[in-house]
Amino acid sequence: MARRGTGGRAVTARPGPRLAAAARRTARGPAWPPEQGHRRRGRRGGRGHRARDLARGRPGRDDDKAGGAASSTATTSRDGQAEPPSDASSDPVPTSEDPFTAASESPEVPDGFRAVEDPAGFSTVVPEDWTRSEQKGGAVVFYTSTDELGLLQIFEVVEPGYTPDDALDIAVDSLSGQPGFTQVSRGAVPGETYASELVYEYDSKDLGERVKAVDRVFQTDDGRLYAMVVRGTTEDWPGTQETLETVRAAFTPS
Repeated sequence: MARRGTGGRAVTARPGPRLAAAARRTARGPAWPPEQGHRRRGRRGGRGHRARDLARGRPGRDDDKAGGAASSTATTSRDGQAEPPSDASSDPVPTSEDPFTAASESPEVPDGFRAVEDPAGFSTVVPEDWTRSEQKGGAVVFYTSTDELGLLQIFEVVEPGYTPDDALDIAVDSLSGQPGFTQVSRGAVPGETYASELVYEYDSKDLGERVKAVDRVFQTDDGRLYAMVVRGTTEDWPGTQETLETVRAAFTPS
């Protein structure tokens, strides 16, 4: 099926397995199969999406995973899009001017956050008490709150030729199977040149809560495409938005 990419260009939808898997993992959390995420780029031109993995929310839980092929939002890598939660083979491995250009060389760390130089190849700030985990050898990275209600997922979209909208198409397809899934909004991101954002809600069986998440896919100064997903309860939506904007403003790929 032909879809409209950024700039009105007709793009043939290719449900990359990693992107789809990533979206599912987001719904489930660090426990999803990171295969949904984007694959790492073999070259600068390739792009993928792992947004689907982030969309799901909690480590080790299958009920919150969005369906999907072997790659996508939460785990999208060069091979494609996020994979379905059922594809996950193991739990995440625990590891200890313009605001959206590369993070400033000496960023000030906001109250409640801490600076991180992530081994996955980027630096940013994250909520100070959130714990890191990863899947797919570090291709998909999660930071989770102590009560597991808050979740941050980051991965590079490595599917060749993908646009931010292509990546979000995969995420929506993967997440649509979640109980009570509702797309709240979708569109371009004000202040960013090449980025799209999806806001959605669903009922998390694992968490026993209705959750609301935002999946932003954006291009960095070096031409790479990344997916950043933040999830929380519907009641904590203002905090979820603040977390996304703070992490994104400080984000710089290595």
